[in-house]
Formats: sequence, structure tokens, C-alpha cells
Amino acid sequence: MKNLHSLSTAEFASVPAAVEVIGWRGMSRGVLIRRSALAAYGVTFIAAAVAFGIPLERNQVIAWILAALACASIGRPRREIGRLIVDWLPFAILLGVYDLSRGAADTVGMPIHTTEMIDIDRALFGGQAPTVWLQAHLVNPYPVQWYSVPFTLVYLSHFFVVYIVAGVLWSRNRDRFVAFVKRLMTLATAGLLTYVLFPARPPWLAAQEGALGHVSRSSSAGMSLIGLHVSHTFERGQALVNPIAAMPSLHAAFAALVALFLWPYAGRGWRIVLALYPLAMGFALVATGEHYVTDIVVGWIYAASVIYAWQWLDRRKRAPVTVSPARP
Repeated sequence: MKNLHSLSTAEFASVPAAVEVIGWRGMSRGVLIRRSALAAYGVTFIAAAVAFGIPLERNQVIAWILAALACASIGRPRREIGRLIVDWLPFAILLGVYDLSRGAADTVGMPIHTTEMIDIDRALFGGQAPTVWLQAHLVNPYPVQWYSVPFTLVYLSHFFVVYIVAGVLWSRNRDRFVAFVKRLMTLATAGLLTYVLFPARPPWLAAQEGALGHVSRSSSAGMSLIGLHVSHTFERGQALVNPIAAMPSLHAAFAALVALFLWPYAGRGWRIVLALYPLAMGFALVATGEHYVTDIVVGWIYAASVIYAWQWLDRRKRAPVTVSPARP
């Protein structure tokens, strides 16, 4: 009797399914263990979310993603676990450094900007700041309206979407993961430098200081309608975030980066989602008082510039080196 490994494609197709399962029992056991681990992971995640809140703090999100990737790597070559640590540890460290630096971005003594974004928004929209107009006609936190739920969900997606995208890319194509992380860290660094050189107040803070009409910070208002609560670690972290790091909007910039990076690899249906995501994020940020339209547009420009700059660098690296013939 022939060994299954020695069968041709046509012969293998004729082997009964039962024989195939018996012959590939080792692989099936690995798949079963991997799927069981992923199922246990899912149950654990749901239980933890119910008990402690949905994890949105960056270190928590990355830890959960790494746990999922480790479960998905069961039964595969052991080097994948080592590669998981090697690839993600520097990424997590750099993000931690970014968080600490962003929180201290207003300590270098640069003047804090308030009116510039208001003036630009008013000039673009006929003398009325869009945030003030939207809150007067749409957003009413008392009582909370149903559309506060999508606003909140879109706003909160900023804290996990880029890391889920990185996790999926790592599991499918490590080169694309590395490329995505390079662009993400470049964008975060560009935003950080801008926060240092141009600290700016967001609409809700400008309104509190009397520079803008009535604006309430309502990005989390939708949580109460659906009983959503996030981890206390995230809430404490949000309280420590620098409130004048508003220009550009990295919420808008990260959403645009995800859309632009994934666009070449996405089908038609996913491209619709990718096109709508930055627009939904921008609208939610303006409506909830988190950012001006100016902040969002600048964030999109930053994202597009980072994508273009890395494409240019990659093309230069791939360009063949031409050697001029030696002169006699």
C-alpha cells in the first residue's frame, strides 16, 4: 500500500475521507488543540470584559492580541513564537515611549494655541464652527440620543483597530506587518513632534475657557445606552493624557493610515468599509467636541504623507543600481 505522501494529486483525490483523516491524524490533532485554545481564549476574553470592562488601554490590547496570536501559532513551527516576541516587543516599547513623551509634550514651554483652528473652521464653513453647530442641532447629551452609540463606538475603535490590523498582518504576511508598523510609528512620531511645537486646545477645552460657544465632550456618551464599560486602567490612562495634544488628530490620522495601507490588498466590499472608516471617525470627532475639522484634515494629510514617503523610500531601495562602464 502506498504511503499518502507518495500519492499523486489524482490518486490522493480518490482516497476516502476516512483514510485521509487517519493518515493526517497528527495534523488534525494540532488543529484541534489550536482551535480549542482559541475557543478558551474567546471565553476568557468575554469573561474578563464582563468583569473588568473592555480593555482599551494600549498595553492591555497588545497583550490580548499577543495571546490570540500565540494560540493561533500552536502546532506550527516553534520559531513563530520566538518571532512573535522579537517582532512585537520593540513595537510595544516604542509605543510606551510615545505615550510618555506625548504626555510631556506641553512641558517645553511652547505657547498653547486656541483660536487658530477656530478661525480656520469658521472661514471654511461660513462663519460657524462645525462643532458648535453640530452640538446645537444634533448632539444632546441630556438625554443621550441613539446616534451617540455609533459615535462612541467609532471613537473607541481608535484604541484597538490599528493593533488588530497589525496582528492580522503578522499572522498572514510578516513583511506587510513590518511595513505597517514602520508607517504607524512614523505617523505617531510626526504627531508627537507637532504636539511639542504646536500644542493646541481641542474644542471642548476651548469652550470651557470661553474661546468657543457651548461644546460638551460627549465621545463616551453612548456607553450608557448599551451598558458598555471599559477597563479602569484605560480610564485612568485617559485622565493622564495630555489634553492639548489636539493638532493633528491622531484618531483621524490612524484611521486614514489603516484605510490607505490596506487599500491595495482589499476587495471591493472592504474598500467601501475602508473609505467610510476615516469619514465616520472624522464626523464623530467633530460632533463630540474632540477635534476641529482642521485637526482632522491635517491628520489625514499626515497619514497620506507618511504612506507616500515610505512608498518613495521602498522604490529607491528596490531600484537597480546602474554601474557606469569604466573609461579607457
